[in-house]
Amino acid sequence: MARNQPGQNNPWGRRPGQGGGPDLDERVKSWQRRFESLFRPGGGRGNESRSLFILLAVVALAVFILSGFFQIKAAEQGVILRFGKLVDIRQQGWGWRWPWVETVIKVPVASVKSSGYKSRVLTSEINLVDLRFAVQYQLSDPKKVLFAVKDPEATLSEVSEMAIREVVGRSELDNVLVGKTRPDITRRTKELIQRTLDSYNTGITITKANSNFVLAVGFISPDKSLSPSFISNYIDVYVKDALKRVPGVGDAIIFGERKYAMRLWLDPSRLAARGLTALDVTNALTEQNVEVAAGQLGQQPSDPKQ
Repeated sequence: MARNQPGQNNPWGRRPGQGGGPDLDERVKSWQRRFESLFRPGGGRGNESRSLFILLAVVALAVFILSGFFQIKAAEQGVILRFGKLVDIRQQGWGWRWPWVETVIKVPVASVKSSGYKSRVLTSEINLVDLRFAVQYQLSDPKKVLFAVKDPEATLSEVSEMAIREVVGRSELDNVLVGKTRPDITRRTKELIQRTLDSYNTGITITKANSNFVLAVGFISPDKSLSPSFISNYIDVYVKDALKRVPGVGDAIIFGERKYAMRLWLDPSRLAARGLTALDVTNALTEQNVEVAAGQLGQQPSDPKQ
């Protein structure tokens, strides 16, 4: 007997046209009739669908309008960009922009930022000084900050280090370390930084500069009787370890250290007569120049009283 003859059970558990909800074709036709009713005048379900469509349109319009509002705080200025092009600069208060078309970049023009730098600088006497320098600045011109240079803060860092080297390099060590003349060096450095930033149109204003110089001591021979190598070796033997034992001193470094060394001139003929090479001489010298870790207690840099 055929499967779908009368009296037989439907393979899906119900007879055709009975039980369950509408099939897929009925659902598609129902949604199609609702969509057509939005554009066809008439009453009944068409008006209800049209009202729903209008409601959704009003909600979407409200969301669009509300998303365009923005607020600029007292310490900020807002830069309005339309497709990446500057169109306006807004001050404190509320404003509105075209969503997805215009963007707002808020620049903290009244906020004071701080940046610190550490550098090693040579004085006019060829003395090396470790110093720390800090500047406080404001982004005073938002247009220049955003469009004149690629990275204003990186430019500030490079300009500050250049200015420090320029001013300290023209100063003597005593003037760098003594408190009475240090403010003048700081002032000159600040003025040079500001002039350079203005020439680059960075839109940055330096409000304050502070310098903190680490102790640097220069050893010289007034009558030029002692060579730099002798002075460096003297500091290494008699001064460096003593400074390390001073309470509060973390380390002592000899900048431009010069160590004694030997320079040998070899006679190839005599080396050949003795069956030697330059490597043999080097190995013999190395064997006689060995650093041994063992030693006596109480030797440098230990304190003799310990």
